[in-house]
Amino acid sequence: MSTTITHPSVDVVIIGAGVMGGEIAIKLALNGNKVVALEKGPYWNYATDFAISKYDEWGAQTLHKFDAPVVQQTNTQRNTSTQFAMPLRREAFRTALGFGVGGAAHHYAANYGRFDPWTYAENSNTVSRYGAAYLAAANPNNDVQDFPFTYNDYLPYYKDHEQGWGVTGPNQNPVCPNSTFPLPNHPITALGMAFQAAAESLGINNWPNPTAIASQPYMNQYGVQINACVYDGYCSCSGYPCETGAKAASDARTIPPAISAGLDLRTNAYVYRIDTSPTTGLATQVRYYDAAGNIHLQPATAIVSCIWGFLNPWMMLVSGIGAAYNPTTVTGSMGRGPNEPTGAPTRTAAGTLPIGMNNTVWAGNAAMGSYSTYDFANDNFDHTGVAVPYIGGTRNTYGGTASSPGLIAIAGAGSAANIGSTYKAAQLNRTQVLKQNVSASGAGMQLPQTTHYVDLDPHYVDIYGDPLPRYTQDYAPNSANASNDSVRLWTPVVQKMGVTITTGAAVVPGSTHEVSYGIHIRGGIRIGSDPSLSALNKWQQIWSGATNVFAAGEDTEPVGSNEQTGGTHPAAVTAHAAAEGIMMYLKSPGPLV
Repeated sequence: MSTTITHPSVDVVIIGAGVMGGEIAIKLALNGNKVVALEKGPYWNYATDFAISKYDEWGAQTLHKFDAPVVQQTNTQRNTSTQFAMPLRREAFRTALGFGVGGAAHHYAANYGRFDPWTYAENSNTVSRYGAAYLAAANPNNDVQDFPFTYNDYLPYYKDHEQGWGVTGPNQNPVCPNSTFPLPNHPITALGMAFQAAAESLGINNWPNPTAIASQPYMNQYGVQINACVYDGYCSCSGYPCETGAKAASDARTIPPAISAGLDLRTNAYVYRIDTSPTTGLATQVRYYDAAGNIHLQPATAIVSCIWGFLNPWMMLVSGIGAAYNPTTVTGSMGRGPNEPTGAPTRTAAGTLPIGMNNTVWAGNAAMGSYSTYDFANDNFDHTGVAVPYIGGTRNTYGGTASSPGLIAIAGAGSAANIGSTYKAAQLNRTQVLKQNVSASGAGMQLPQTTHYVDLDPHYVDIYGDPLPRYTQDYAPNSANASNDSVRLWTPVVQKMGVTITTGAAVVPGSTHEVSYGIHIRGGIRIGSDPSLSALNKWQQIWSGATNVFAAGEDTEPVGSNEQTGGTHPAAVTAHAAAEGIMMYLKSPGPLV
């Protein structure tokens, strides 16, 4: 039988101790606020928990031993509102999910980079340059919205986060003004250098790809000593954490100094509800289960939810906070506008390049050692006269290294392809390649549509009896149309590299449907300037009612970018805005906008 435990009230409760929770925790703790952070998983110690156990390929890649347990909570998914949503199980996920202090950053690729100024006014900039009719044609059921802040508004937060995270990269990217990073970029691979030379000869700008993996020893502004990457080849999104702390996550960057400043961190704490007052509408406390099944009540003056993806809107919906989105009337904002960075499938022009290299030499993740160009991303080129309207474009990256060994594969039956001496010999020499596959392809950005949303599933519940989040999402035509056009733009670069290519068939929009989801979900609890279209204002605060509730995460970003198909970097910046908003609220409670 469970026991109910009530704790003394604090200034702020943070739900989730991942990237966003860590950013907010350190700022509030250093400000002298009394803060509790609740994390549903354990506190992994990279020096002891990952030093040997991370190399367990079966456990990491197949069993997902460092991931959130789906037996505790998963989601249901469908493509349209007329379909019956089914629960997703482990093998349906396209990437590893976060669990424990540090969150999904334990096994992300740490592919970093800012959103550019265009992204922050994506709707306004598109309509201004091409017209409203163009945007409507590019994105049927269009629901694209601008950020409530500009790039320049976020610039101080960018600089502060990059210093704390130890971001690597060049300091000459004009697409994102004033982009200076604290650490130099990683060594460039042979393929990366071949691309750089070819693109430059054609007048195409390119830069080493920024990452959140330390290229050399570094101390951040919080006094945390950061170790450099050892390039051991076990990294990226396939389930591998970092055993040196070089790959940035809150457990190795922000949470330790926050604890030193007074943060009360509680692990194995599964938050399932935010209680609100029937009189004032304000949030009063959070409820969570501990590992023994006891119920804890933690009162607070302000509450901020920093849990991943569609779990942020799920938390608000099960708690009765915000106006739930209704896709029939196209009203309400909570759960509205989820979108992912890219859509599938992609059109590809592919060939091989006779460049040999040891794929483990610089194998930290798929971005290290690479060059990227943004000339054909976002609105960095004129879309007037394209064959089919689309917005955005593609950012192509060449030279990335092997992101993990990947020696284990599941097959229905044993054969020479997966067992025996021939297979073993192939694995022995798999990193000593004599040629590399090269392609000209790109996945255009997904855009929010009024037919896509997150709500509460009426049929399935989690282990505690609460409804699962239901994700209604499908591939939008914009991504396919951008991908088709990208081959035209990118083929000259690959040919200049000396590759003989074969071009695949054009992608037919609607021919493929989404059956899972990626790690970078934007929207669902988005920020904005209009409370009828957004769930949060620019300070990441609930617009009305429970105005002492805030949220931070990629799912608060209204749109994405092709210059950075991930979204952790820009989302951490909005977490800084949330921290600032919370501090303002504590001084003068009420709506901040």
